[in-house]
Amino acid sequence: LGGVIGAALAFGALRVILAMVPPDSIPDEAKVAIDRPVLLFTLGVSFVTALLFGLAPALHASRTQLVTALKESARGAGAGFRRISASGGLVVVEVALSLVLVVGATLMMRTVLAIEDQNLGMRTDHLLTIRVPLSPQRYADAPHRITFFKELLRRAEALPGVESAAMSIGMHPFFGGMETPVEISGASQVDTRPVVIHAVSRDYLKVFGIALLEGRPFSDTDMASGGHWAIVNQSFVRRYFPSTAPLGRIVRVPRLSGDLHLADDTFQIVGVVNDVLNRGLTREIAPELYLPYTLTGDADFLVVLTNTDPASLAKPVAEQVYVLDPDQPVTDVRTMNSLLNDYEYSGPRFSVVLLAVFAALGLTLAVVGVYGVVSNAVAQRTHEIGVRKALGAGSSDVLRLIFRFGARFILPGIAIGLAASIAAARVLRSQLWHVSPHDPVALVSVVVLLL
Repeated sequence: LGGVIGAALAFGALRVILAMVPPDSIPDEAKVAIDRPVLLFTLGVSFVTALLFGLAPALHASRTQLVTALKESARGAGAGFRRISASGGLVVVEVALSLVLVVGATLMMRTVLAIEDQNLGMRTDHLLTIRVPLSPQRYADAPHRITFFKELLRRAEALPGVESAAMSIGMHPFFGGMETPVEISGASQVDTRPVVIHAVSRDYLKVFGIALLEGRPFSDTDMASGGHWAIVNQSFVRRYFPSTAPLGRIVRVPRLSGDLHLADDTFQIVGVVNDVLNRGLTREIAPELYLPYTLTGDADFLVVLTNTDPASLAKPVAEQVYVLDPDQPVTDVRTMNSLLNDYEYSGPRFSVVLLAVFAALGLTLAVVGVYGVVSNAVAQRTHEIGVRKALGAGSSDVLRLIFRFGARFILPGIAIGLAASIAAARVLRSQLWHVSPHDPVALVSVVVLLL
């Protein structure tokens, strides 16, 4: 019966899990369902397990001499609370395993909190994003693409509720950009480590709230001429100019003259901005180089800063694309916060929820196991308890006796579970961020919970 109920719960749980799975984590062609052979195997295992564990006490009872059993029952304290049966050993294992699961869930929860509490270096509220992938056949040359995007920016900024708009190549700051090595003019050595390259429009920094620390932002003149100017982040300055001023220095990007066939691949640094999480939320910030998108006219993401609910402007902004080109598709029309939640936060959150569910189930089994063993022992020793109370023992004395008996399962389980948790935490090390696998807060809080 338990196996059948468990199978029914599995079907329901699968629907809930699929609804929580992060976007794009399962291919469209994949079919996720309860596998029949696995289901039959699981039901068989549950039946055999119930049979074996039910058979053991039955065999023990069949071998027990009636006279001996009656004598032990009369003595009461003879077996007393001092005996730890095989079922007690199973409870110790349950407590240990549940502690491992709860510690793992706690570590993952602290990781998610650390990820969500960090400073992104940019704003995410009041931003609407739209992907506008221009057709390479209809927009084959750079001037044609630049004209389209300039008019799209003008139309978007003219809409009520829009403060500013910007274009960029690829996804947004925390999703990274093109990574390639650069060369610094006058440097004695060439650093082959890559930097992130972002091609952006004039108001990109303003839209994302990225602070200008030195120099100037891009101007209309820079964009109109496809000027060879660059803005760098603090990490770029720390790597390439640790003791010198970056403004005015020349940076060469060899890949631009190679892959994009630019005649001139050198850029003069005109500004420095604060660091942004440009390689995801858990990877180290990379040195970054912002360039005018009008160098090649390649851009595919429109970002709109609003003074109202950005979702309410999704249709009006998309309509501006259709006005310019009725055949031009738009995709990924969504707010920046929803984009961040779906692609950065949802994965760790999903892992925490799954681990927390298994931890809760394990903890429930451990609690039920302890309760079952202790209540069974109390029921068998009712006569002994009555004798103790008749001889003057108070209720507190009886409770202490019962608690001591329960502690004989809980404390060894906690000790074994702590040792196993420390070993198992190494497996989670790659999933943790700014949280130690041996985090004392997690270990102590779980022990207190079990006690």
